[in-house]
Amino acid sequence: MKVHIQTVGIDLTDALESYIEKKFELVKRLLARPDSRGAVSARIEIGKTTKHRHAGELFKAEAHITLGKHQYNAEEVKDDLYAAIDAVKDELSREITAHKDRKQTMKTRGGRKLKKMLKGLKKVELKL
Repeated sequence: MKVHIQTVGIDLTDALESYIEKKFELVKRLLARPDSRGAVSARIEIGKTTKHRHAGELFKAEAHITLGKHQYNAEEVKDDLYAAIDAVKDELSREITAHKDRKQTMKTRGGRKLKKMLKGLKKVELKL
């Protein structure tokens, strides 16, 4: 997985870069697939933002992950930069997990329907 970190209004320090890498390790593991046909790329943007009539600094963290034809996006604005990064990581983890669960549910549902159809055919054959 290629990770591109972009900063706006702040400097990217080694400590901040290692923190982002450490936090997004879980996301990397969730995206790891044995048949990874599509290239995985992640673009993470962090920086300062301003809100009208808001005292103090606000930090924005934004992440866009592309896996083949699927895209996962998350964006958070918090008073603390590290809290914004954590919130984005949590949101991406939820999105990826929900997508995986949805795919597995569809496979299971299809298997159930096929089994019901086969049981129905078996009963019909016995009657003849």
